[in-house]
Parts: sequence; structure tokens; C-alpha cells
Amino acid sequence: MSEKKKFTVYVGSVVLCVGVAVLLHYVSFTNPYLQSVCHLLRPFIYIGLYLVWAISFQKRIIQKEPRRCLIMIAVMMVFWMLVRMCKFEIPYEMPTALRYAWYLYYIPMLLLPTVSLYLAFYIRQPENYKLPERRCLLFFPALFLIGIVLTNDLHQLVFTFPEGRLGKQLPMK
Repeated sequence: MSEKKKFTVYVGSVVLCVGVAVLLHYVSFTNPYLQSVCHLLRPFIYIGLYLVWAISFQKRIIQKEPRRCLIMIAVMMVFWMLVRMCKFEIPYEMPTALRYAWYLYYIPMLLLPTVSLYLAFYIRQPENYKLPERRCLLFFPALFLIGIVLTNDLHQLVFTFPEGRLGKQLPMK
């Protein structure tokens, strides 16, 4: 198969998957189990797309460090979608699990910009380029903020929840 046909099949598959995911957003069923499956199918389509995207980095990116950063970004996107999916499926009767799902949601949100900045330092560098050791210090603010979010139950500086409730959440569509 020619490269042009492979590219067309690949792009068509991605467009089809995204189209199905968008349509699932607007579908509603009277059967609650079917509705739940419909809500879970959409994040799994996105997770599949992120995984295919990460696998494509293995084949297309030659430089080791930029490839590692891009794969880390894809893994964080998958983690984000899993936590997002769980966050909206955990019942309100489990407030601790729901609260920690809310907290875990912010781990990729804090690490994605940091890894993206780290990746930007590799642009237009030779293949064997290594960043100076001090650049690892870029992760400390993100790790500090993650620590603050995960220990929010102790200090309530990031979020405050009304007594007995977690606040109103909108259902995932």
C-alpha cells in the first residue's frame, strides 16, 4: 500500500473515531446501563487515539529524549482521561474516593506544561544533545503544587468542599 493511501486510511480512521465520540455526547438512552456504556465508550475512544498517537512516536521520532517527552505527554493524557472518566462515575456516597479522583485530575494538568517546556528545549538540537542537569529543577514547582493538591484534606488551601458534600458536579456527557 502506498504512503498516500496509508495516510488517508489513518486520517479517515481518526476522523471516524472522533466523529463517533462526538455523536456519543448527544445520544441518550432510557436504559441506565446502556447510557453508562455510552458514557464510558467515549473516553475509551479518546484513550485509544492517545495510545495510537504514542505508538506512532516510536516509529516516527528518532531522537531519544524528545520521543520520551512526547510519550510521557501521551501517557499523561491517557491518565487524565482515565481519572476524568472515574471522576464522573464514582457515586456521591463515596466522598473520599470522589475527592481524590478530583485531586488526581490535576496531576497531568500540572505536569503537561512542564514536560512540554522540557520538550521545547530539545527543538532544533542535535540528536545526541543532553539538557544540563539544572533543567530538572523545572519539575520542582509542578511537584510542589501536586503535593499541595494531594494533601488538600490537611490544609484546604486548594479546594474547600461544603460540609457533607463535594459540591455540585455536572454529569459527563
